[in-house]
Amino acid sequence: NRLSTAVEILVTDNIEEARKLVKADSEINQLESAINAHAINLITTQAPVASDLRTIISCIKIADDLERIGDNISNIAEVRKRIKITNERTLLRFKTMERLA
Repeated sequence: NRLSTAVEILVTDNIEEARKLVKADSEINQLESAINAHAINLITTQAPVASDLRTIISCIKIADDLERIGDNISNIAEVRKRIKITNERTLLRFKTMERLA
């Protein structure tokens, strides 16, 4: 789970995991593009109506939301690669977030 990994790297110095998360963002972007292309193909070739059209549009929106989450995870990883967190209170908060993620 990429979100759990992103929260985990906040409390650790696992820069390698941070790099992996940044690289994984392009995979998420490609998946979103594939979903959108498939949805457009369905709309143009099948002319869906009513619930079918709503389902396709929902899939497009979900893909967009997941891509945005992926971008945020990548941003967390990028920031973590550049900074070292030494404040104990901040680390404690991140550890709490890790348990909740």
